[in-house]
Amino acid sequence: MGFVDRAEELRFLEERAASGKAELVVVYGRRRVGKTELLRRFCSGRPHLFFVAARTTSEQLLRDFARALAELPESLLPPGAVPENWPAAFELLGTLARGRRFVVVLDEFPYLLEADPSVASSLQNLWDGALRKTQLMLVLCGSSVSVMESQVLGQQSPLYGRRTAQWHVRPLSYRDAAEFFPRYSAEDRLKAYGILGGMPAYLEQFDPGRPLADNVWSGFSAAVPCSTRRRISFSRQSCGRPPGTTPPWQP
Repeated sequence: MGFVDRAEELRFLEERAASGKAELVVVYGRRRVGKTELLRRFCSGRPHLFFVAARTTSEQLLRDFARALAELPESLLPPGAVPENWPAAFELLGTLARGRRFVVVLDEFPYLLEADPSVASSLQNLWDGALRKTQLMLVLCGSSVSVMESQVLGQQSPLYGRRTAQWHVRPLSYRDAAEFFPRYSAEDRLKAYGILGGMPAYLEQFDPGRPLADNVWSGFSAAVPCSTRRRISFSRQSCGRPPGTTPPWQP
């Protein structure tokens, strides 16, 4: 299924983009809650750089970041070139945002901090200097809520007090999650929500064209967390059993 709701989150991002000043926005929330899809939707149609960090070395991340920069039509970094360090790489972002709004998303930002803790200080120094005088909209996004709250938003973080806005992305409400299953009855929508919660990545695993019981009994439980598998097992009795199937506890 396509993108569902998140109207409030998109409105928040659009307001920051229209502020007319440099923005340092922090977006965080549980893994698979839909942060990346939300930010990709926001970036669509506007000048941007979207970088997703991986759990690797700082040197490799810098090379990956340089490659992403070089792929931009307006990049000043020639193919194959790698900035000497992270401060040099971040300085290039200011160049891209002179005289126009340019969005940079650093997704999985905690991986950058893990690989090189000095990244936060480097970013703080540049933000206090050149970057805040540009039209840069820098979005720091992360799935590790504890890291984002302590090392990005916390008082001990070099970035403390620099963020201009923040948003904690939470699971979809029942009303929005129900849109994944337009053919289901109200009762089955409620059951599906009880099994899967409001996590878009899990909701997408159920086929809306199949009955709820079919989805539950098709072995999908192997693709979701243990807590959800427990909920699936508890829901079997209420959901029923597809005709012609044999319960696993019968030979």
